[in-house]
Amino acid sequence: MREEGCSRTSCYRRPLTAYDMRSMLTLHNMQEDIMRQDAQIAKMAEQGYIPASEAAEALGVSVFTLYRWAGTNKVTGVKVGIHWFFERKSLLDYVGPQAAKLLGLDKQASTAKGG
Repeated sequence: MREEGCSRTSCYRRPLTAYDMRSMLTLHNMQEDIMRQDAQIAKMAEQGYIPASEAAEALGVSVFTLYRWAGTNKVTGVKVGIHWFFERKSLLDYVGPQAAKLLGLDKQASTAKGG
């Protein structure tokens, strides 16, 4: 089958093989996974979770410190795909109210709740 407007022999399409079909199915599944993860990430933000990079920057620690805190149950962390999110309330409880005021986390928590 020749594509329209093409006169060279290299413009002929070859029939789809089983490998081509598997590749297209894999790509479709990957796109669905990405869309599902995006929805989960949006839901996490609504529930008061913040990305690991933002939490680390606000607290002045590395993301690896946050991972370690989550591993020892000092803070609540959730992994969605390859992204980590930390519950704002557990971070505030762990660093204490004075540190939260200094870091501005208490203001972020009140604006996130709409107050």
